[in-house]
Amino acid sequence: MVTDPLFYRLFETSPETLFLVLGMSVEQAAEMAERYQYEAIEFKETSHRLDGVFRPKEPGLPMYFLEV
Repeated sequence: MVTDPLFYRLFETSPETLFLVLGMSVEQAAEMAERYQYEAIEFKETSHRLDGVFRPKEPGLPMYFLEV
């Protein structure tokens, strides 16, 4: 995995940060962070790398792609 180590560490250890940046309250951000799994992924075909993805743990929630 090649990604920006600072942002990877930030979102891995404090996933609620994404939801705070999106304007949610601290309580909402904490609740949303529990509902997502953060990963850094690579699209193999042309080797596009994202800084991360918040994949929902339950159906019906949006997926968030990060490039910071």
